[in-house]
Amino acid sequence: MLAERGETAQAERYYRAAAASGHTDSLVNLGVLLRQRGDLDGAERCCREAIEAGDTDAMNNLGNLLRQRGDMAAAEHWWRRSAEAGNGDALASLGALSTERGDWARAEELFRESAQAGNATGMLNLAQVLLRTGRVREAERWLRAAGETRAAPEPALAPEGPDLRAVTAWLDGPAR
Repeated sequence: MLAERGETAQAERYYRAAAASGHTDSLVNLGVLLRQRGDLDGAERCCREAIEAGDTDAMNNLGNLLRQRGDMAAAEHWWRRSAEAGNGDALASLGALSTERGDWARAEELFRESAQAGNATGMLNLAQVLLRTGRVREAERWLRAAGETRAAPEPALAPEGPDLRAVTAWLDGPAR
């Protein structure tokens, strides 16, 4: 709650106290807070400590941090480990990596797996791939599912089909 209100110094204090008592989720949250602050070394230490405790979210977060540092091989390694453990965010990250490599078929597989696991990012990215290939109705179903998952307003859908400009605008931020 403190972090959401922007009281990061107080949030950090409580995260550190909880992490010191063995609360792995607080360690993961501390890593996110430190990364947002720009302390990548501190964030990486938190991720690695949480990974040692078996946290798959920390594996995904470490992948994101390593990507930020430009180490794509290491990022991919951690996303794969996290995805193998069933982490939907990691599957979506691997899908995004596949799109960057131009492997749209593999990206669709990964986004679909992420989406079917209930991950809103995977749903949005799958919808984007489906729109790209002209499968508008299926894309619309995934957009609706993502809207329900995220409790976010979905783009306007006309009776004859989706307003593609509204869909594109809605996808622009989350799909990234």
